[in-house]
Amino acid sequence: MIIDYKNISWNKFYEVLELYRTKFLYEIPAEEKYYIEVFNKINKLKIKDKINYIDSILLFLNCWKCRFSRKTSPGAISKWIENNNANLEDLSTYSITDIKLPETAPSIDLLFNSLIELKYQGIHNMSDACASKILHLMVPRLFVMWDTNIKPYKSYPYSNFMEEMQKFANYITKEFLKKYKDEDMEKYLQNSLNYLIKKPLAKYIDEFNWYLAFGYSRIQYQARS
Repeated sequence: MIIDYKNISWNKFYEVLELYRTKFLYEIPAEEKYYIEVFNKINKLKIKDKINYIDSILLFLNCWKCRFSRKTSPGAISKWIENNNANLEDLSTYSITDIKLPETAPSIDLLFNSLIELKYQGIHNMSDACASKILHLMVPRLFVMWDTNIKPYKSYPYSNFMEEMQKFANYITKEFLKKYKDEDMEKYLQNSLNYLIKKPLAKYIDEFNWYLAFGYSRIQYQARS
């Protein structure tokens, strides 16, 4: 999918977030509640301590169609967290708007590719989407989730996607501040969209991407039928 991020108004961005909320929080099944649950549990923890909530992490992943085995996945993901703890902790100081890209691209791709490698270590269903979801849960303010329908072509590196998302994050922040000077955008979105948690901008960007990739086309299809 190719999105012209340079021509997205704040009103358009917000409209899409409202549509996403209606589908995933208000409709049944309400998948977004599983994100909120796991976010509440692990957001403020050190990376290594998130292992203690591996069952909650797995529940979120499987509710969002990762379909991981309950037998092999907890151990494999826990070991991955242990092995990559230092790298993840270093990156946890950044958000999507202030990460130093492309300087940190090798570190980001190393993490992403090491998750994809778990395909051969007992998690046969590991995919681009599932790997990015795990990264997001580890460092929610930084990593933006994606899948094959969002990236522009098959071999597109995750770090390149992150560079594009950083540009968009900075752009949409400026658009917000033009309208709501000096306000905290994440707090504003929490209050106006009626979420129980202060979700990071990286999550809202994922919601925006998802709805443009899937949501509008499904609505249009239903309307034609």
